[in-house]
Amino acid sequence: GLSDIRRVSVPQVADFVDRLLAATGAEQVDLVGHSQGTLVSGMVAKLERPGRVHTVASIAPLWEGTGELATEHVLNRLPGGRAQAEQILPPVLEQMFPGSALLAELWSGGSPYAPGVRYLNVATRYDEAIWPYTSGLVPGPLTTNVVVQDGCEQNLSEHVAVAADPRAADYVLAALDPTTPRTPRCVAIAPVHGPTGS
Repeated sequence: GLSDIRRVSVPQVADFVDRLLAATGAEQVDLVGHSQGTLVSGMVAKLERPGRVHTVASIAPLWEGTGELATEHVLNRLPGGRAQAEQILPPVLEQMFPGSALLAELWSGGSPYAPGVRYLNVATRYDEAIWPYTSGLVPGPLTTNVVVQDGCEQNLSEHVAVAADPRAADYVLAALDPTTPRTPRCVAIAPVHGPTGS
């Protein structure tokens, strides 16, 4: 999770896609990512293996980066700002800041999305790592954007808990298998700790 996204993570996932398709004979894969993994999935779908990805399901996505509020929060604590951040932070953190070279590459052509790929973006209002949480809710032609709290106010999942949130899982499963009807569950979710009941 601290490796360079462009030089390490994206090639690793692209190589795995190649091996999976070769082993199964399938023509396309579906990718599911959380947080940084959404950028990895997005870059594989658009830049590394175009035409080889059918669906990208993203939980706590950051298509526009960590968001200006989160970035400013980090950079304001460093006397040297962005220049100092590039010197002392792992490359992956700077790559997720708005305005990074990685995000500029992903947004080439005016969108982070690959033509013909279906996208699901599942966000949480209480995301403390992506400010504002709407950074990951980018409209697109084959894109569905959902917020887990819409219609389920007792869901208090944040950046970590949303990865294990049954409601988020139901949205993802529905995106991966749209022929099977699925109603997203609404259960009380506590921050970090996940579901509070059965």
